[in-house]
Amino acid sequence: MTTDAVSRARRSSAGPWPAPSAEEYPLPQQRSPGSAAPRLLFPLLVRERLLARLSRTVSSTPLTLVWAPAGAGKTSLALTWVTRLPGSARLTWVGVDPHATGSAAAWSQVGQALHRSTRPRLVPEGEAPARRAADLDVVVIDNGEALTDEVVADLCEHVLSDRHVAPRVVLLTRAEPRFPLHRHRVDGSVVELRNDDLAFSGREVRDLLRLHDVPASDATARLLLRRTGGWAAGVRMAALAMQGTTKPMTPGEIDACLTPSHNLMADYLVAEVLQPMTEHEKDVLVSTCLCPELDPALVHDVTGEDDAESLLLELSRRHAFVQRIGGTPPTFRVHPLLRQALYAEATHGAPAVAAPPARPDGVPAGGSQLGQSLSVKELEVLEHLAALLTTEEIASAMFISVNTVKTHVRSILRKLAVSRRNQAVRRARQLGLV
Repeated sequence: MTTDAVSRARRSSAGPWPAPSAEEYPLPQQRSPGSAAPRLLFPLLVRERLLARLSRTVSSTPLTLVWAPAGAGKTSLALTWVTRLPGSARLTWVGVDPHATGSAAAWSQVGQALHRSTRPRLVPEGEAPARRAADLDVVVIDNGEALTDEVVADLCEHVLSDRHVAPRVVLLTRAEPRFPLHRHRVDGSVVELRNDDLAFSGREVRDLLRLHDVPASDATARLLLRRTGGWAAGVRMAALAMQGTTKPMTPGEIDACLTPSHNLMADYLVAEVLQPMTEHEKDVLVSTCLCPELDPALVHDVTGEDDAESLLLELSRRHAFVQRIGGTPPTFRVHPLLRQALYAEATHGAPAVAAPPARPDGVPAGGSQLGQSLSVKELEVLEHLAALLTTEEIASAMFISVNTVKTHVRSILRKLAVSRRNQAVRRARQLGLV
């Protein structure tokens, strides 16, 4: 449906529209299915290079995929772009309900939007000219990661089967679609904007800092760019933490603004990145958080994970702040801010499994009973864990199989009322077991 905010802008402005103001786009508490475009409380940085690129791709391409991690600026970019559509263009904004169950409900939501926006055009067969902005029917689908693979495949088939009739679709998603896009990439019917495309440049970092009234030298912008990797939400949260300063900050002060112990950064990373992960995925990343780059062999050595490559590839596909950087076998890089958050959890975080209330000295009540339940072999495994030995190294040192080591580790975690190896070592030290 056409948004109220967009309608107001169209009535009050001729020609290109101005960027939305903070008052015009306040952020709602929730996005309901098929709702109007979401509203934003914070001021938007108008990123002309991305707006121009999005305009070019939508005018000439049936399907535009904008896929990048949480906080990369996908929705903000689309909101700024739709305000510049001419009044004769038709816009439908679909906010996919992340809690919708089943393919039927999701496809009904998306399919209705496509049906409302479809109108035939007289275009010579075999010709796919770029459409003028005034002629565009645009469907923006937000929260695309909530769509099932089946719905995404149906969507692509519908849009790409007759590009002269179907509307232009912009799909905003965190996850790379499983639909085989290679053929459509080659013939130009699908164009993608990825995380690297949405990453802030040094100039954009500086401009955003100034938008928040933060003194911004080129050196400050370059340092913040290196620390955040150009991640839009990271830059914005740093800018919010830096507000009120009257002179450029030192590198140490900038790092303090980015630490995950800062409530804003920690809350965002937990809610948007860590919570959607399974406990097993989080365990693997916590165990390897000191490694700037990961490969399947390293993950297997540290965690004992038998199918590390598949796990890392899936995290990369979902853009869970794990990026594939090439190589055979593949190598992956975890975003430095997420690694900091994982390290903070590994060294200071509370156990994921509830433990007995702690005594004033920090040792859980009933701690002696916890320690007494461990067998001699389990205590030996615990000592090796404290020495940071891998599963294979423990098996070799104790002359037992890898599976036996894993069985001992599971038993240790259960008896100490923790869920991770590093938590077991910390608990054992509290109890005086190692």
